[in-house]
Amino acid sequence: MDAPPDVAVINKELADCSTLFKELEASHEEHKSLVDAIHKLESDCVKKILKAKKLSGRLLKDVKNPAVKVDDRTKHIKHLKDMQEKITSIVTDYPIDTTWLISFILGPLKVCMPYPDERFNYKKTYEVYKLRITYAILALSSIILFRPIRILESTFNFVLMGYYLIVTLREHILLCNGSRIRRWWRLHHYLACIQSGVLFSWPNGENYDAFRSQFMLFSLYVGLVQLMQYRYQEEALYRKRALGQSQLMETTTDLPNNTTYVVVILALAVAYMFQLYNAVTLYNMLPAAEWQVPVLAFIYLVLAVGNIRATYNTSVNKYREYKSKKES
Repeated sequence: MDAPPDVAVINKELADCSTLFKELEASHEEHKSLVDAIHKLESDCVKKILKAKKLSGRLLKDVKNPAVKVDDRTKHIKHLKDMQEKITSIVTDYPIDTTWLISFILGPLKVCMPYPDERFNYKKTYEVYKLRITYAILALSSIILFRPIRILESTFNFVLMGYYLIVTLREHILLCNGSRIRRWWRLHHYLACIQSGVLFSWPNGENYDAFRSQFMLFSLYVGLVQLMQYRYQEEALYRKRALGQSQLMETTTDLPNNTTYVVVILALAVAYMFQLYNAVTLYNMLPAAEWQVPVLAFIYLVLAVGNIRATYNTSVNKYREYKSKKES
């Protein structure tokens, strides 16, 4: 049997425990006071951010008045745009209102991550998730293309629907933590989620069989383009972060690589033409077709037009940035 503990040792440990608890209480009170002070300072900064955003936006319109001298106007516009860029960067360090989707699914839950490392690690898991699902899409679409099995096709569409649902939710969490995901790509994922659900509900039939191989070939091609785009853009993002030229929470959706941009644009252009071709193919099945056919035709058309417009705007903006840097 173990020897009973020494009374003197017990008394010493009791004294040590009491001392430790007193230190804990003191540290806890200090922590509470610091948290309260930080919360007050944070609230004050958020108010100033909102005021500065509103004021700079109004002034940016006012200085374009013809009454302002051209030289002064150019100087003021540059100063205000630089200020807005810095405000956008500052905003990422403060909690912002939860997006409507998070509020709808999770309720009034704050999803802002206070530390940059936490935000960056969450963004990395988002990118890794997209990459892994892309591999799954490539594998499933390849199998179904050469050996069509309905249960595999349903699984494929279910995976796509779940993928876009999760990506959309994660994007909203990233938005609350400083990411600048463009509005069109968020809308794109909403539409893609609906599209996957409609495909999942499309019953077997002549029209479904006629479109299946074309859809699987399209999915395979899009998966390959996404993989190529991810690899090129992740490399560019890493290089730009190392040079201090990009924000911590930028995503691969936002940042094309200059050196490979033409290759990526050509591959994306083919994908967008494929989307238009899908829309035309589905349209030609009308009017004697299931309700899924016109819905899918419309979604493919909207996606194709929206993607072309968004990519065109990105290309124009990149050219302007390049030209501006070259002139300066």
